[in-house]
Amino acid sequence: MELDSHPAINAFRYIVGFAAIIGNITMFFVIVKTKKFRKFSSNQLMALLAVADCLTGIGALIRASFSVYSVGQGWHNYTKIFCQGANLFQGVGITANQAVVLGMAFDRLMAVCAPQKYNHNRFKVIPYLTFVGAVIYSAIITFVSVYGAVPTDIINLCSNGASAGPYFAFTWAIFSVVQSLTLFGVYFLSLLFVRTQLQSKGAETNTIQMRIFIWVSMILLSQVIFWQIPLAFLITGMILKFSPTTMSFTTLAIGLGSVMNAAASSVITFYRNAEFRQEAAMTVLKRPPVTVSATERLNAQAKQPPILAAN
Repeated sequence: MELDSHPAINAFRYIVGFAAIIGNITMFFVIVKTKKFRKFSSNQLMALLAVADCLTGIGALIRASFSVYSVGQGWHNYTKIFCQGANLFQGVGITANQAVVLGMAFDRLMAVCAPQKYNHNRFKVIPYLTFVGAVIYSAIITFVSVYGAVPTDIINLCSNGASAGPYFAFTWAIFSVVQSLTLFGVYFLSLLFVRTQLQSKGAETNTIQMRIFIWVSMILLSQVIFWQIPLAFLITGMILKFSPTTMSFTTLAIGLGSVMNAAASSVITFYRNAEFRQEAAMTVLKRPPVTVSATERLNAQAKQPPILAAN
């Protein structure tokens, strides 16, 4: 039995895929339903990321179900067109995630280099451009993945790379390298602006924007760990002509890593944002909002140490 079809791998796909779908649907629903969330461009981009990551999760379930069924039927050979269909959702989700994460990086750059204009929604066009870019980029990569491939060709490994056309690997590698370099460049500029603001005497740092910056940084770190590092190894293997076994392990790591990255974004969001957690509990679990009575506030104030008067 191939490692890609091993029961443990499929069980992992099911577990993480369901987690990605449930977490990202919840996050999308909370943002869209709550006016105070959806008016900010950073949250609009998070809603787009939730859609992309939900597609990745759905793709993982489709891939696992196909693998379980094919093993049960004793299949060892597949047509390319069949495998292209089995990997379609996950492929679209991965490419859309690339575009949205890049849009989030530009959004953070604008927030720290021009905070006054950003706070007045001068850059609210970024989510719309990101959406258009994600659709176009996903369409291009999907087209390249099937262009030049003979649908009836027989393959013995039902992966996206094995079933794709002759131009897919090179094209996707080039786009991914450009995306990664741009992402790191934009994020590095953002860090320089943040460092300058923190070192400026008398400068007031926007606490909310700093919290959002840390939140987005964790999401970008997740993409680096679970997706970009395996991708870098894949590109290295293409250049140095690694063995087919090594490349198979690498493509498997990219597929599983992309699903883990999809699940991680919603976990990070709810971990870092108490308002999201409370709103999700109110929306999904129908819990009432947490309120504090006037008596409780007075009692809490009475327990606090008195404030010393200025000399």
